[in-house]
Order: sequence, then structure tokens, then C-alpha cells
Amino acid sequence: MEFKEYDFIPVILGGDITAYSLIRSFYEQYRIKSLAVNMSQGGPVVMSGLCESLYYENLEREDVLIPALLEVGRKYGKDKKLLVLGCGDWYVRILSENKDKLSEYYVIPYIDPALLNEIVLKDKFYGYMEELGIPYPKTFVYDCKEKTPLTFDFDGFEGKEYTNRGFTITATLSEGERLFGLGDESRTNIARRGTYSRLDIRNIASYGPIPFVMSSNGYGILLNCTYAHTFDIGKEDPDRMVVSSHKGTADFYLFVSKECKLSEILELQGRIAGRPLIMPKSFYGYTFVLNEQTNAREMLWDCLMFRREGIPCDMVGLEPQWMSKHYDSSI
Repeated sequence: MEFKEYDFIPVILGGDITAYSLIRSFYEQYRIKSLAVNMSQGGPVVMSGLCESLYYENLEREDVLIPALLEVGRKYGKDKKLLVLGCGDWYVRILSENKDKLSEYYVIPYIDPALLNEIVLKDKFYGYMEELGIPYPKTFVYDCKEKTPLTFDFDGFEGKEYTNRGFTITATLSEGERLFGLGDESRTNIARRGTYSRLDIRNIASYGPIPFVMSSNGYGILLNCTYAHTFDIGKEDPDRMVVSSHKGTADFYLFVSKECKLSEILELQGRIAGRPLIMPKSFYGYTFVLNEQTNAREMLWDCLMFRREGIPCDMVGLEPQWMSKHYDSSI
């Protein structure tokens, strides 16, 4: 595999297949080796020889991403310009809002925050598309405050042609309204208003996301979507919740509590999604997960100590360093 030198280096933010596609495209066109700045220890980017992978934990946070990029800039941007591209809406927004901090090292090919805020909401953006006569996916906007009738128009609805173009659901948030849910998607907060969440299973960051939110205003939404999708709960616009997916069609349940009780909403959601069951006592046991640095000898020694000291232990777990490839996602 041969690489050529240029006066710039692509810096790709992300570790998924989208990031890999950009890295591969730069190589195929220019035979250039990219830098992949990501928070993943596995996946296509980490295992690729087309890039150098730089790992940073919690990279989705602005207070982590900006210092990380400045560190990368000081190391790699002395003699070359760095072209940075984000593989995620949140990366693009952070880059747009921090051009002044990063411009010493980076070329940031994104619009300014003012224009971004104007067109990032799909209903506003589609308004411009309508004016220009450009085809766009149909969007239904549900206004909770104004009690908008629940009618919508999407691909495949009422016999229309299904083109798998994705969907956007928008709801208005009222003053003082609080929202909860989304499962094990974040370890930082329980109240979700003011957050942006990407719902797909990711190691460490998102073990068990659940596409369900419930509001203190007495309603809940459960989305039936297997594609990766996002919940913007007042992050971009404090007065709007926007649920988006790049593929699939809108399929969701709306739960309404007569007394505006979260417990009632959760009860209604449980009737559809199911409730957790308590396993019989015979299913439970003591589990010990070994430290990542533990080697085979130390593992056997730990097991021996459990028996010698009479400490119950039903299962010993091994961390990913026991694989021939660290976090081998091909298995």
C-alpha cells in the first residue's frame, strides 16, 4: 500500500462506516493517508491501514473534542493544513461554532452557525426546498402546544410509493416541559431536554438505547425504527423536539395520560414494548470480570484464590484484550 504526500491531511471525525467511506475515498482519489479522530476502539476505521486512528474518550463532548483537535493540530499541522470533516451532525455543529479556535490549523468547510441554525430544522429547510422546487422527503410537524391533529404523509402511507428516504418528526416543547427516557444512551443525565442523542448500540457510549421519551406534559412517544436515528430534544432549538432517521418510514406509538402522570405513560408503553421479568433464583450467580491487563496466569491464580478463600464465583469474564485483535468486531 503506497501513499503520496500533499500539503494537506484529511482529518475525519468518527469511527463508523461513514468515516471509513471518506477515508477510502481520499485514498482512492489521492493515495493519501488520513487521520481518524474517534472514540471507538473497534470497527472499520481502527482496523484499516488507510488511516492513522487517534482514540479519544467522550469525543462527542465539545469540551473534549476541541482540546483534542488542538492537540492533533499542534502535532500534525505545523507544515501542513488539516482538512477536517465530521461524520455526524454534532461534529459539524461543534466545528461550525468553533472555527475561530481551530482556524490556525484547520480548514473547516462548513457554513457559519447563523445559517446552520436556520436550515438545520427540517421543516424550515424543506420550506426553502419547496420555494426552489426541489423534491424532498415529506415531513409531519406535530405541535403539542396547539394540539395539532395527528395526521401525516410519509413514504408508503395510504398506498403511496415507498422509497425509503427516511423521516422527520417534529414536536413543539412548551415552557417548563421536562422529558425523560432513551434508555442506556447517556450516563450524564436523566432529564433529556437540551440534549442531542444518537440511538444505536455503541460500545461504552450506548449499550442499550431505547427510542422512547415521555413528557411531563402527559404524553410519550415510542419509535419503532431499527435504523440508527437521532433525538434532538431542544438542543438545536430549545422549543422543538426533532426525531430523524436517514432511512425507513415513520412508525411510532403516541401515549397520552389523562392525568399527566409519567407512571401512567410508562404503564401504557409497557403494554406495547413489554415489561422486564424477574428471573428465577437459579438463573442468578456471582460474576467476576478480569481486569484488561490480566494475563492467563493471573486469571488462573484469581480462580484458585476464589476457591481457596471460599468465595462464591459462578462465572469469570474476559475483557477484549484476550482476542487476537483488540475489540475484534468481525466476530
